[in-house]
Amino acid sequence: MAWNAASVAIGVNPSLGVGTYPCSEYPARGLTFHGDVIDQSGNDFSKVPTAWHGLVVVGCKPYMASDTATSWIRVDRADTRVVGAFEMTITGAETRAGHTLVIRGDFDVDRG
Repeated sequence: MAWNAASVAIGVNPSLGVGTYPCSEYPARGLTFHGDVIDQSGNDFSKVPTAWHGLVVVGCKPYMASDTATSWIRVDRADTRVVGAFEMTITGAETRAGHTLVIRGDFDVDRG
């Protein structure tokens, strides 16, 4: 089921080459990946199950939660544009036990 209701921020080191990078490599590669389910920009979060509201994940680490997370960023082009894809998978614990949330998408950013 897709809700289109997560916020994502990705930071890519300008010298990073083409490749797929797991969250364990983010610090060494100069990457950041922040995903959250917080209604801070007027998005309609009413379709997202309330158990996921307030979730914040940075890289592989859920903030203030015992959930587990994995993520990757793929860079397909990094010259005048940075083009690629991302995915973050959060496996719920405690009140979210037995549930999984996946945040994924593509990006295409002009470096100019």
